[in-house]
Amino acid sequence: MKLLLLSDTHGAIDRFEVALKMAEKSEINLVVHAGDFAFGRVAEVMKLFPEMQFKIARGNADTDEEMVREVQKLANVELGEVVFFKAGGKQFAISHFESVAENEAKKQGKTIDIFVHGHTHRAEAREENGVAVINPGSLYEDPYVWTLRLPEMKLERKIFEEV
Repeated sequence: MKLLLLSDTHGAIDRFEVALKMAEKSEINLVVHAGDFAFGRVAEVMKLFPEMQFKIARGNADTDEEMVREVQKLANVELGEVVFFKAGGKQFAISHFESVAENEAKKQGKTIDIFVHGHTHRAEAREENGVAVINPGSLYEDPYVWTLRLPEMKLERKIFEEV
């Protein structure tokens, strides 16, 4: 199983669409977005990929309520301040801000293997107490995406045209 990890699209809709097209060609069917997505015609682009599943954390710049509602209506989207899900045998938690998902997981007594965050626009991947913490950076500022192959935990940062 292979996932596409994104964050902070901030209206870079053309880059978002190209990244999704390339992911589709690579047989990636799960997109994890760590927030600041609700700009431009994002819902229209997501509708072009009905076979992909989107797990999206709402970010601080996702203030266009109409756009957020439009995205929430899509059958292949799960959207929240914190989103928990399991994929490839790993338990995920995503939030826009670091520590929000961690705090919520702790409060709910959930064991998480991978936390995905955004907001800082700085790409980073590290391990903390046996847990992977990944910030995909900003698709708006950098033409990079991260892919994650599971269960082997192979993380790669690539220019999005090469996904």
